[in-house]
Amino acid sequence: MTSPVKSRNAYIDAFCFLCAILVVVIHTKPFIDTDSTMYFWFVKVLPRIAVPFFFCTTGYFFNRQLSNPAACRNQFFHLLQQYCVWSFIYIVASMFISGWPISIRNFAIDTILDFFIFGTEYHLWFIPVCLAFMIVFYILRSDKWRKFLWGCSIATYGVGVIFHTMDLYYPEALNSFISSRLFAIIRYYFLIGFPCFSMGYAVLLIEPVTPWKVRKQLPFIFALLFLGEMALYYMMGKSSSFKLTTTFMLYPLTLSVFMALHGIQKMPNLSTKFIKESSNLIYFCHPLVILLITHCWKTSHSVLCILTIVFSTAISYTIVFVKNTIRMRFSPKTGSVE
Repeated sequence: MTSPVKSRNAYIDAFCFLCAILVVVIHTKPFIDTDSTMYFWFVKVLPRIAVPFFFCTTGYFFNRQLSNPAACRNQFFHLLQQYCVWSFIYIVASMFISGWPISIRNFAIDTILDFFIFGTEYHLWFIPVCLAFMIVFYILRSDKWRKFLWGCSIATYGVGVIFHTMDLYYPEALNSFISSRLFAIIRYYFLIGFPCFSMGYAVLLIEPVTPWKVRKQLPFIFALLFLGEMALYYMMGKSSSFKLTTTFMLYPLTLSVFMALHGIQKMPNLSTKFIKESSNLIYFCHPLVILLITHCWKTSHSVLCILTIVFSTAISYTIVFVKNTIRMRFSPKTGSVE
């Protein structure tokens, strides 16, 4: 079983659903106010595969269809459309909470910069980074250039690991730079986004030449190495560090998990479109749920995490169910799931 799966894979979509839940865990920070050890392992370690896996999935499906410009454009503009809708929602929510901006000019400039570069909300930085590298890979879509880009991305990932895992004593000037918005661009685009998006192209190169028996064992091997690496950081006293975003073993772990899930030929009886849309909605809407819960009830981070997961999942499930019901009611011939 070495040939790639040609249709969407329910296991990958199901894992994306799990990753959306893990993003909620990262943002709600359970155990931060009760148990530092639990906080380290269940917030800083285990959920860290989520964002790289999102990038890898987007990069894979985009690179796989680069020979079809129309499909690439559809994927690009579909993501851009989602980003525009949710950006509008969060901009309006921000104005509702903070009030009308004092300076319209400054507000407009900040909003434009956030929309095109940083993301209009703290979790939306993922979208402009993906859109940017969709453009890059579309322009440089020959195999020669994409192999070159993948090689460069490995180098930038290595640099990112150093910044994300090493608590070095930087000079004051460098500390100022690391906390600047310029470094945020470097971090989001080149230390995380570029290598993880390029990972999707790496799947196209590595998967066909790797036997299925090897692919299904690699996630367990790299998971053990990843946990061992994190245990080392923990013993070195890194548990309080906020920089554990990417690590040496996180890249091969994410890549191996994607290839293992992608190689499973037997599909479960699941609607991949339903799962995919639900995971997207959980990812997009959970900060609003967090905001509503904290506004109505002051509670612990752990309870906040549970409530956010429950309400975000329920809201997402309801929206997708109603949307699919309406779609099938008015377009019965085209209401089949992917």
